Amino acid sequence: MIEKKFIVPAYYKNFLCKGNACRTCCCGGWAVTVSMKEYFSLLGLECSPELRYKIDGALHLLKGADENRFAQILPSFDGTCPMRRKSDGYCALQCECGEDALPAVCRYYPRSPRLWPRAECCISCSCEKVLEDLISTSEKLTFEEKELAFYFDEEDVPIVEKDVTEERKKCMDLLRDRTFSVTERMDNIFRFLFKKGGKSFSLRDLNAVMTDILSFYSDSPSIGEECKRALSNETALEEAAAVLRKKFPQADLWAEKILSNHFFFMKFPYVERNENLSDVALGLAGLFALWTVLIADEEVETTDDFIDVTGKLFRVAEHTRFYKNVAILMEEVFRNG
Repeated sequence: MIEKKFIVPAYYKNFLCKGNACRTCCCGGWAVTVSMKEYFSLLGLECSPELRYKIDGALHLLKGADENRFAQILPSFDGTCPMRRKSDGYCALQCECGEDALPAVCRYYPRSPRLWPRAECCISCSCEKVLEDLISTSEKLTFEEKELAFYFDEEDVPIVEKDVTEERKKCMDLLRDRTFSVTERMDNIFRFLFKKGGKSFSLRDLNAVMTDILSFYSDSPSIGEECKRALSNETALEEAAAVLRKKFPQADLWAEKILSNHFFFMKFPYVERNENLSDVALGLAGLFALWTVLIADEEVETTDDFIDVTGKLFRVAEHTRFYKNVAILMEEVFRNG
């Protein structure tokens, strides 16, 4: 167990799961994996016959399993976790056996404690309640210390020697400079990253690669349908940005708040421990452009729609190899073009 002071976003202390009021429940569409220790703990759990049937039917041993990624909880036919009760949307495992019975990913999501190179804990933008909290005020994202406890061993946490503080602060300062539009701020971030990575790039260059990015993610269980609609609309990035700002006049503010949280969550710019800052810049450009095009879709009309699509996109951006995939796609297009 770890108990210490963590640096957290200021909104962290007020965060509270929406429970069954959530439109996009966190246990829907995820391939939830558990450790070997959690797997055998669930097998030996004292519970009702009904819950035992669900647990035994859901746990599937992974091919090439290791101690940290040993088994997967297979979703039900509707894509949700079989532990989720249809009557009220709550977790049957937690309701019957308590929070201690939950696997770590279920217990802590959307929180993500990190110990490298210092103790920090952020909350993922893939959670709709986080997005609602972020865009509820116009204040810039601030941080504070909070005493937290997490039930895992410190030696199990990966260590990264590279201290990201200076570069991340520079990127966040550029992002929060409200004398510029958010598009201009993004270009300023790209210039900073490419200066360190040895390339040049602007958002205007992205139209050449948007079809490839949308096609690549059209089979995604999270954003596949949205990408297919965007492909059929063939909307240029500049046009999409104009449509987005007309629909959501606060789009620049929302983007600043959400991306500030994203930077902190991802240890930006050392995403996936990647020190190739040019590739990180390409990944960020792809994320921003994809976000713009998906939100510009005519079916995105309300603030709730904005949050729902944004949450789906950040499921991909924060929980997969998004930056690496997009950087490869963009490099190929620019090289072949």
